[in-house]
Amino acid sequence: MNINSLAILGAGGHAKVVIDTLQLQCPSISISIYDDSLNKLESKILGFEVQVPIPHQSNMPDSIHIAIGDNLVRRRLGENILNLKKNYLVVIHPTAVVSKFTQLGKGVFIAAGATIAPDSVLNNGVIINHHAVVDHDCTIGSWTHIAPGVVLGGGVNVGDNCLIGAGAVILPGIRISDNAIVGAGAVVTRDVAKGVTVVGIPAQMNRMK
Repeated sequence: MNINSLAILGAGGHAKVVIDTLQLQCPSISISIYDDSLNKLESKILGFEVQVPIPHQSNMPDSIHIAIGDNLVRRRLGENILNLKKNYLVVIHPTAVVSKFTQLGKGVFIAAGATIAPDSVLNNGVIINHHAVVDHDCTIGSWTHIAPGVVLGGGVNVGDNCLIGAGAVILPGIRISDNAIVGAGAVVTRDVAKGVTVVGIPAQMNRMK
């Protein structure tokens, strides 16, 4: 990683994972952390002081990574970074296995133990969390979060702004449309429509609101 300084947006649990990864990649990198929560004022995360609030991204270093798990917040900040032509940095843990034939968008994060197989496409702002498996020929839309332990079979297509819960399994060739949520531990055996939440084995629409 050939950068000297980096701004991290977000100071929650996911930020800890990102900062830990960055320090493994580049121990000498200068990291600044920003958050909008007043509860973070004068706090520290992994020894780094948190600055509140998040300033306009034009006033930050050229390299920025958004360490926020909430898809909508990550999208709002990420689109601003892209419009400003900043370096929306990709961060990959050194223990992740990422095929050289994978296409990575801006600001992707891939956590420890994850596997990304050939001819997969990860679009802007995607999070692939710990030990998730993205098999060959998968496409993951922008601002989607793939939680720890998820398994995507070959040729799965996940839309934008989706959340695939921890330990879920998506069978090969399934399509998960934009803004859908797959509950933790679900096994998805058929396509999921836009904005729908599915849970269970096999996964079905969640009617308990």
